[in-house]
This record gives sequence, structure tokens and C-alpha cells, in this order.
Amino acid sequence: MKAVVIAGPPGSGKSSLAELLAAYFKARGQNFVHFDLGEEIEKLVSDPATNKNPEIVHQRELFESGRLVDTDWALKLSEERLTALSRESAGVILSGEPRDLKQALVLVPFLEKMASREGLFFVWLMVSLDTVRRRLLKRGRRFLDKRETIPVRLKDYEEKTLPVLDWLRQSGYKIAEISSEPPLDNVFKELTEKLINGFI
Repeated sequence: MKAVVIAGPPGSGKSSLAELLAAYFKARGQNFVHFDLGEEIEKLVSDPATNKNPEIVHQRELFESGRLVDTDWALKLSEERLTALSRESAGVILSGEPRDLKQALVLVPFLEKMASREGLFFVWLMVSLDTVRRRLLKRGRRFLDKRETIPVRLKDYEEKTLPVLDWLRQSGYKIAEISSEPPLDNVFKELTEKLINGFI
């Protein structure tokens, strides 16, 4: 079992790269599954069947405002899904996690237990906030890419998510820091080269 974690600011291309990477592994006979916590959260909070669940309603309010959902709730969701995926795949590719240091302190040891430290590889996408703003406005996803929510999301990234990168560096995990300013194909080429050299 192996795990690749792709992190970075909103609009940096995490999910797109994760999908390409899953296809890359599949073409080589390795069944890696992409798990996108953001998509899982959006599905859950958008499901009309959850309208009467007070916890989901609270998370929906956070989500639609552009803020991060509660860490403990996100952790529980991740661990449940990842445990199930680990039974049916050779590896997982996570995009959009960990979202803050509190989550990292629980999720990373959980992944290490599943995949071993040698089987755990982090990718951090580096991109300017101006590029991110432009991409998000162009993408226009329903709740998350409104003009009023983008500054909230970027503030959360800088204050809550970015400190995770320093913690990973200090903890000695394998991290590929890659610029996602270039076109997606170029970024993916660099990603696969670094994975081949340090992971596969």
C-alpha cells in the first residue's frame, strides 16, 4: 500500500493532477484510487437527504462561506473513506489534505500506518495568489469560487494549511515542491519524474 498526498492552495491543480496520476498508475498496472476530500464534503453537504442533520447543516454553512469545515468532522470522513479504499487498491492519491496542522497531526500518522513511512510521498504545489484568484474566477465552481469567498479561502490557506508544509519538512517526510504556474502537462511531467526518482 502506498499513498501520495497532493496539497497546495485552492486552484493550484491538485484534483486535476491526482486524476492524471491515477490514470498514469493504472496504465502501468497499479490500481491507485483518487480520494478528494473537498468533493466528498461537497457531495455530502449538497445532498437534500442531509438537510435535517444539524451537524451537516453546520458544515454546509462553513463550506458555503468558503471557510474550512470542522477538522474533527473532516478527519472522521477521511479515515472512514480511506480505510475502505485501502482494502481494494494498491494505493491512494489524496488531494486537498491535510487542511490544517491539527488534521495533519492525526491524518499523517494514520496514512503512515496504512502505507508505512517509505510508502508515503507528499507533493506541495507552489503558485502565486494572483494566479490562484484568476483560476478560481475562471473556474466558477458553485459555492467556492465566488468573489466574496475566494479571499476567505486564501486567508484560510495561508493561516491554516501552509504551516503544514513547514511541519512536514521538519518531520523529515518526502516532499516534492513543484511550481504549478506552468501548463498542467508540464507540471504533471515534473511530478512523475520526481515520483519515479523518489518513490516508485
